[in-house]
Amino acid sequence: MKRKATLGVALVFLLAAGCGQTSLKQKIIPLNQAQATPDHPPIYNYSGWVIARAVLHNHTTYSDGCRTPEDLAQMARDQGIAVLGISDHREGQICLGKGLCYDVGGVDSPKVGYQKYYEHISRLAQDSQSPIILFGIETMPYIWVERRFGTVLGSGANNHFTSWGIYDPEVYEQMPARKQMELKVEKNPGAEPYAKWVDYLRDHGGLVFIAHPDIADDSWRLILHHKAPSPYYLIPELARLTGVALVPDGMAETAQPGGAWDEGQFQYLAGFRPEPLWGWGESDYHCDPPPLSHGITCFT
Repeated sequence: MKRKATLGVALVFLLAAGCGQTSLKQKIIPLNQAQATPDHPPIYNYSGWVIARAVLHNHTTYSDGCRTPEDLAQMARDQGIAVLGISDHREGQICLGKGLCYDVGGVDSPKVGYQKYYEHISRLAQDSQSPIILFGIETMPYIWVERRFGTVLGSGANNHFTSWGIYDPEVYEQMPARKQMELKVEKNPGAEPYAKWVDYLRDHGGLVFIAHPDIADDSWRLILHHKAPSPYYLIPELARLTGVALVPDGMAETAQPGGAWDEGQFQYLAGFRPEPLWGWGESDYHCDPPPLSHGITCFT
């Protein structure tokens, strides 16, 4: 029993060290001081259009970012960003079974919790006229062990989504997103658990986007083969998905003519999808480099 528990902890540690974008806490890096003037105008006019510079999908010290929410907001002011979307990782722990867990420091943890995270970001949003701050969460809805160790561990680990427009912490607390992997080999569940999760958030007024759709992983951690395909394969399967982050991590495949984003739009034109898919940019900021403005989006 002791040997099994030790192996389980080792597996969870290795998995936590390599689960897509979910990683361990970073050291907090405070800003030195605020700039007197921004690098760029946050809002400007172009041919009759009012353009607002925005960065979406950003992480703070509530998950694996190196900036506090306040410093991230100040960085946005300094760089001339009008809209800042904060979406820290949901995953507070990576668990193999019920008792073998490794803390990865996300929102769904005893030290944080959805209520504390929501209240903090909401206060910051109320106090900030520039930038406008949007509240969101990044979630890895389903992860499983597909084969025994030495082959594939952690399938589904790259299937990350950002969600927005949910202002009730209890909706997130009750969402049908997996918090642990089973202590057994499981088959690929297909799109079903993701569709269930997307439908749940849409039913509660949320917007759901696939993050970094082209990012895949096929690597080894000591004796473990961590293999997770690019999440764009889910686009045609999720009829109520709001959109996809095409810039910058979807430009190689997802956003190409005839790619998965086009396939989703064809489904809408054919009547198989209730609404067209949005395409937007996301920074996926954790810490410099790359800068906060990486993957900037313009709102009109």
